Amino acid sequence: MEKELRIAQDSQRAAYENGSFPEDLSSLALYKRDIGPYQPLGKEIEGFWFNQIGLGYLSALILDSTKPCSVVPLQELISFVRKDHAIEFLNTLKLSPLVQLITDTKPLKEGREKGVEFVTNVWLTKNAPEHLEDFIPMFAEFTQEAKAARNHLIGHHLRLVLPVANKLSSKRQGLELLDLIQSGNLGLMTAVTTYDIEMEHRFSTYATQRIRGAILRSIEDTGTTIGFPVSIQDKIRTYLEGERKLTQCLGRTPSHKELAEYIGTSAQRLSAIKNAYGRVFTTSIDAELSDPDDLESGSLEELVPDETGALPDPFEETWRKHISYAIRNALQTLHPRDARIIQKRFGLKSYGSIGPQTLKDVAASEGGITYQGVSYIEQRALKRLQTNPLIQSLR
Repeated sequence: MEKELRIAQDSQRAAYENGSFPEDLSSLALYKRDIGPYQPLGKEIEGFWFNQIGLGYLSALILDSTKPCSVVPLQELISFVRKDHAIEFLNTLKLSPLVQLITDTKPLKEGREKGVEFVTNVWLTKNAPEHLEDFIPMFAEFTQEAKAARNHLIGHHLRLVLPVANKLSSKRQGLELLDLIQSGNLGLMTAVTTYDIEMEHRFSTYATQRIRGAILRSIEDTGTTIGFPVSIQDKIRTYLEGERKLTQCLGRTPSHKELAEYIGTSAQRLSAIKNAYGRVFTTSIDAELSDPDDLESGSLEELVPDETGALPDPFEETWRKHISYAIRNALQTLHPRDARIIQKRFGLKSYGSIGPQTLKDVAASEGGITYQGVSYIEQRALKRLQTNPLIQSLR
């Protein structure tokens, strides 16, 4: 992995030195003009390179099997090479027991994830003939050719990385575009390793998804302490974008049902997304770090840099702490239910939701109270807060 990463880095560095890599990487059009359009490999050529990798991997496994008491998963023997090629290869080595096992099992349709359909382990040393050692030099040669094929595929498809990184650059959490490209390169390397040539779609399609996933993961890992699978990140992103657009359209916070219909999901699934996001990103970031009676205490939110990576101005930081201290302690003077309703209505603490909640949402979450009752409690609590000395000190 480290060697392939160095190859990717050297390729990009050479592009800089030759002037083919623009200084301003934010311009995708300029970069495409300098390096030219992406030229996909033909299906036969692509198949040739991946079969080289597969046969090399198969050779490496058989080489490893010559060691005492070694066990090789059968599914690994054919995960990186077409089944007919694997059978031909094993027949050449006169390993007929393995050919019979492969022939008798269900075909591998969805890559390594379905490998459990095959026999779990095969003792190659038990069935391997004595002449197998005669093929060791050939195995070593195939292994080296596989490494060269892998490097070739990585180098050829590096041009897939920048468009994806550029498209996602607006979401970066203080990361440079080159950092996103590096993450995309790692995703490309993973794609070359895990791609199954019997998949219906071409490698470029598969690699693009892997590149995108790797870049999104690096962005999320930088922006948050707790990571999510890329599929969950996409759902959260769709939810947040839908809530923003619908709020602008309606001029108010959309209801749970309206938002679910807008983004095309069920109310139950939307609740699961909101709860997961709220627990990690909202409730946790509002958590107090020390004694609530201490003026120096605060929340994690107060310590998070802005999108540019810069910490807040010292004066603003002190003022924010004072506001946080005043609101937190003023709420403690209210009845617990009144304080909870204020927190939900104004998004001070989300309780499994995101941002301010509507009267109906609060009523539903509280239970045993109508939305008119929530409105009455809210107005009564706000009047009490207005006369609180801590709140008056903020004026």
